[in-house]
Amino acid sequence: MAISHFEIEAVRLRLPSSSKEKVAILAIHGRNQGADFMINLIDQLGWQNCPAILPVAAEKSWYPGGFMESLDKNGDKLNESLKVIAKYHQELNNLGYEDEQILFLGFSQGACLASQYCLLNPRKYYGIVILTGGYVGPEGLDWSFEGDFKQTPIFISTS
Repeated sequence: MAISHFEIEAVRLRLPSSSKEKVAILAIHGRNQGADFMINLIDQLGWQNCPAILPVAAEKSWYPGGFMESLDKNGDKLNESLKVIAKYHQELNNLGYEDEQILFLGFSQGACLASQYCLLNPRKYYGIVILTGGYVGPEGLDWSFEGDFKQTPIFISTS
């Protein structure tokens, strides 16, 4: 039986009991990576003093297939992964961080998951950083969504 993402506790860095800092990061690792990779990336970006939550995928993968495969192939694990991200997003909100103070940072499969989550939950965030990833689903899928990011700064890169 596969391990649930909910069974793996996120890594928390410098989280205060309330939102004393201006920004908190929700950092999502890629396939075959873990929190250490994202800690290193946060440090390289010069954000090592920011509070952060780093969810950890069970078996080092958020969903089984590639990000452009059918939603059916990735469905159950993708949906579970989105619920995990929602859980940690809510944790930051419960600490007093407004959405406008939360930066989503994702790399590779984590970038795809961050893209998917943010597109399904559009609002004003501090920022969204998508490093080598994109919205999940096959070519030709209707990727329309409703909502407004309200001038959220978004950085998208590829390798």
